[in-house]
Amino acid sequence: MSAEQIAGAAPGQPRLRRWLWACGALLLGVWLVAVVMLVSSALQDSRLGRASLAEFNAGSATQSGSATNLTGLLDAVDAPTSASRRKQSADLTGAAKSFEAAADTLSSAVLAPLNLLPVVGRQLRASRNLAISAAATTRSTDDAISSLSVILDEETASPNERVPTTQQIQQVLLTLQTELQAAALKPSPALIGPVNRSQKEFLSEYNNLLGAVDSAVLGTTGVLEFLQGPNKYLVLAANNAEMRAGSGMYLQTGTLEVQDGSFSLGEFLSSTSLKLEQPGATLDPKLEALWSPLQPTQEWRNLNVTPRFDESARMASEMWTAAASGNAAAESTHNEAPVQGVMAIDVIGLKRLLELVGPVQIEGVNGPIVISAENVKSELLLQQYLRGDLDSGDGQQERRSQLGLVAAAVFESFNSQPVPASELMRALQSAGSGRHLLMWSNQPTQQEGWEALGLSGKVADHDLMVSILNRGGNKLDQFLTTSSTLSAERDKEIRRVTVDVRLTNAAPRGLPRYVAGPYPETALAAGDYLGLLAVTAPLGSGNPQVTGAELVGTAQDGLSKVFVSRVLIPPGETLTVTVGFDLPVGWDTINVLPSARIPPMAWTAGSETWNDNRMHRVDLASLN
Repeated sequence: MSAEQIAGAAPGQPRLRRWLWACGALLLGVWLVAVVMLVSSALQDSRLGRASLAEFNAGSATQSGSATNLTGLLDAVDAPTSASRRKQSADLTGAAKSFEAAADTLSSAVLAPLNLLPVVGRQLRASRNLAISAAATTRSTDDAISSLSVILDEETASPNERVPTTQQIQQVLLTLQTELQAAALKPSPALIGPVNRSQKEFLSEYNNLLGAVDSAVLGTTGVLEFLQGPNKYLVLAANNAEMRAGSGMYLQTGTLEVQDGSFSLGEFLSSTSLKLEQPGATLDPKLEALWSPLQPTQEWRNLNVTPRFDESARMASEMWTAAASGNAAAESTHNEAPVQGVMAIDVIGLKRLLELVGPVQIEGVNGPIVISAENVKSELLLQQYLRGDLDSGDGQQERRSQLGLVAAAVFESFNSQPVPASELMRALQSAGSGRHLLMWSNQPTQQEGWEALGLSGKVADHDLMVSILNRGGNKLDQFLTTSSTLSAERDKEIRRVTVDVRLTNAAPRGLPRYVAGPYPETALAAGDYLGLLAVTAPLGSGNPQVTGAELVGTAQDGLSKVFVSRVLIPPGETLTVTVGFDLPVGWDTINVLPSARIPPMAWTAGSETWNDNRMHRVDLASLN
């Protein structure tokens, strides 16, 4: 090329460069627009997915009051109307589709260059991984709900069909558990803005869902082993008209044998006939000084002086074995096989089961008596004491055996009435939430199941319970109105917690002596309520102070401390007892456990009010 040619070309190079830069800028602009559109689309899909998932979770919680247990999952499947079920399925399906669309968008080749950028790339990868995990989670949950829907739609209710149905439910839950674990999202560090918030929100929802499924698997597996059998459980029938710690007094005792989904209940015996002359079990040494005067290892009616049912049940199983020798009444109901577990059921627990099987009929002194879910409370708490001559032999026998007769009739009905396995599991968990049905087993799989279903009656280190143990030998607990107010104040490194307990004796006049007293050895007047107020507090509590009553003792009770005061309330009067204790300031929450009282105890904490039909968590820091 000549010099003239070179000189002539030079002026065109800047134009070429400018053209190339313009094209590059245009392409970059187009790419950036595409990036913005794709990211916006992905964010929109993610928002839609989270909204649909949240709507599904809200719907599930509405059905059961909680979506974090087996009942919540079953209720999410077995919605009350076909329209509700279709909507829940649509919510899950919509969430899965939205998350899948977001994952596809964020995996687009157009966005691939952003992965090379250190900060932006981290946000993009985290968003993509979140969408993939969320899509797999919701899709697996949707598939499981659909499978459970088919099972429950076709579920039959005869005893020999309960075990296969429970196995099917268990298999679906195990599959869902495995798929959820495989879809687990590994948290990404150093995220900013909406990506960080989205990750936290999804991880919270995912962990709640996985926890619910884990619990449901354990619960279903425990129920399955229980139904398959052979299992023999000791049954303690409790009456809430005379209370102990976290349960009614155990007035009747019998055995329940379970095999292949069928129940066989033996003859119930009065607890008074089973009193042991010598201790039949060991009492927690830390409780000896406080409770040994009540002889809980010999006297079945004082067995549950501690609210820890796992401890009381262990003692009961040992006492049942000891009762087999030297007690003719007990020997007649024993065989060589020991019990594998213990069940305690009270009046409300029987009511829950009667709602499933319908009315039952028992024999009374004056003829048959029909017991239904509608009349079981009044019948077992009061009417049985008003009817007949309680001082006669026949009247005493009717009164002492009626609780056991009702329990026997209810369990026998499960062998003939169409009760699906899923409804039985719902009823177990519903009754257990208020401590109206408690289960313990020395078989690890069953015990894990009872714990997962909230039936174990265990008391943990963050729990609080108020119990009033009847010591008047009467049946006045049904007329004792109880309420408690929980408050807390922070003082440097200490949080002072106060429980104000208000007790009103509303016993009417004209009650029979067996209900109103006085019991001959108490020196009380008719209608007087004598009891022990036991406040079970976290083990970390200290410096207990009681006003309004006499503090008679304190002790360590498992993972708790118990503060016991003596109370005496004449009819028509109200007593307020204040129990205070210190907790470390880092102790932010406390779980208020149900008392199993009828009527339930009313609670107030700050702006919150509730009846103790189930556990209620309180944020102590919010009460300062």
